[in-house]
Amino acid sequence: MQTSAVLKQLSKHVKLQVMVSFGGTKIRDDIVRLSKPVHIMVGTPGRVLDFCKRDVLKLDKCKMMIMDEADKLLSPGFIPTIEEILEFFKRDRQILCLSATFPSAVKTFRDKWLTKAKEVNLMDELTLQGITQFYAYVEERQKVHCLSTLFKKVMFLLS
Repeated sequence: MQTSAVLKQLSKHVKLQVMVSFGGTKIRDDIVRLSKPVHIMVGTPGRVLDFCKRDVLKLDKCKMMIMDEADKLLSPGFIPTIEEILEFFKRDRQILCLSATFPSAVKTFRDKWLTKAKEVNLMDELTLQGITQFYAYVEERQKVHCLSTLFKKVMFLLS
């Protein structure tokens, strides 16, 4: 919703048609809107794939796919849907993966789908000056106990 709001504000100045669609909105209304030109489509992977399969969203002339929060979109639950969507594009499309983090899923996707990938890292360091980070590899069932222990240690250091 945030991405679409910004795009709609910007599109007023350049006469672009922006459409937003996600699960929970009326698909029939969205299909009607897609019968008119849409320059930018913002949508959830499932909804975009649904439109492609219904042949109401044609991506063969689309030259760019942008995945904001790519680390989330490339989590195991979404990867098959994203890959299926990519099959509707021509091979010469450009894919932008925007993410604050670069987990292995993004790297795996990059290696498979982005043959001429360029990485832009806007942070020299992951930790800001004056900030101390803690991390621990724990099993799911140990998370709450570990977090509680870390808080107690931090509170002790601060007192």
